[in-house]
Amino acid sequence: MLTKKYQNELSDNINLHFTKQGQAFQVRPLRESDLELVADLLVHLSRESLFLRFMTPFPKQTPEAALEKTLKLWIANPQLVVAMLAIVEIDGQEQVIGIGEVNRLADALPVEVGLVVRDDFQQQGIGSAIVFELSAFGKKHDLNSWQAILQTENRGVMDFARKLGFAFNSKRDREMIELNGNL
Repeated sequence: MLTKKYQNELSDNINLHFTKQGQAFQVRPLRESDLELVADLLVHLSRESLFLRFMTPFPKQTPEAALEKTLKLWIANPQLVVAMLAIVEIDGQEQVIGIGEVNRLADALPVEVGLVVRDDFQQQGIGSAIVFELSAFGKKHDLNSWQAILQTENRGVMDFARKLGFAFNSKRDREMIELNGNL
């Protein structure tokens, strides 16, 4: 869960953004009460998006499996520094359409960044808004050096990372690429 060090600071940090089509959405920090909303995001992701985000064959998520995965990845994860959710309101209900997180795998930099956007909201500026908010947090807390590891077939994220100025480093095998960036 979001480290206690940052919980109070970020509790009221809600920012309004708009998709390329003009639909309003909020980006805000993950809360413990978001367990079911985030699990619903996993249920709505395609197998391809699940595979590209988690770099392993990932079965289509049942609600029960998604709750367990959400708890492990974002709620009870001791390495999580911060996670930001993109949320829209559909038919009066909040729905998470994207999540980005910063994990500290060691005491030193770089921190690891992860991002996934629901398939039906990709290419609409959701990922950019989440990264913008994570960047603002990172700059404020001297988390300026980032790293992400992704599959070479993940062209969408590679193009997105180029647009954001990440450097590509091929330290991994032919199937993986390491991205490094500074805020």
